[in-house]
Amino acid sequence: MASLIWTEDFSKNGVPLIQKAKSLGFDVIDISMTNAEKFPVKAVKKAAKDAGIEVVTTIGMPKIVI
Repeated sequence: MASLIWTEDFSKNGVPLIQKAKSLGFDVIDISMTNAEKFPVKAVKKAAKDAGIEVVTTIGMPKIVI
């Protein structure tokens, strides 16, 4: 399950999506970290543990202006 289906910029507001993904039957959620400095690591870790779901992350590439 990719978090990008629900939110482009995963932040603290997106943490409930972890439980939602599990309730839909997914065992893994791929969270796109478009802003690593604002990524809610502790909240994601707790939510994943509470939900019993694995989290993998990807890093969005910044826009490159040539």
